[in-house]
Amino acid sequence: MTIQEIFGEAVYSYSRAQAIADGILVDVSETANEAGFTVPVAMTSALWEDAVSWDNGHPSPAIPWQLADDPETYGDNAGHWILVSSDGENELPGGPWPTQEQAEQEARKHIQEAHQDESGRLWDVLYMAAWAIKNNRVDGPELKFSLKRIPKGDTRARLVTYKAYSGPGDNGEHVITLMLPHED
Repeated sequence: MTIQEIFGEAVYSYSRAQAIADGILVDVSETANEAGFTVPVAMTSALWEDAVSWDNGHPSPAIPWQLADDPETYGDNAGHWILVSSDGENELPGGPWPTQEQAEQEARKHIQEAHQDESGRLWDVLYMAAWAIKNNRVDGPELKFSLKRIPKGDTRARLVTYKAYSGPGDNGEHVITLMLPHED
């Protein structure tokens, strides 16, 4: 008995090709092939934004410059501008700066010193996914893999975990989709 016999014809289905055309998935097969994949590979746009997207020209809101306004916390730095890490927890080295413009300029410098670009960041994700697939025994269709990557607007690498899902493509062919851990 087939699925169609049990449930009838699907009312609507959304294909992988449509998801790529709509920008929901990003086809990275060409670079993935260079990284060792032998099947088509796509990643979700959310993973692309988190792991690959990079703009050296403008600090993202993730690297805030803020006024150190609490004398109890900042002592002699109170009343000056400082840079904080992307999680907002740690003051970055350098500074303080007397003006917001100087702090913003320093933020741009920090980002440029991270030596990041999208092709390198894509390669890192694909290489680590390929390595994890080759070196781990997997009993199901998904595998989590980790790598260190620099968050946008920061200069320090952090360990992150992503997910590789192996399944059928639009015509039943084997494909892999890379995504954030909470995505399906």
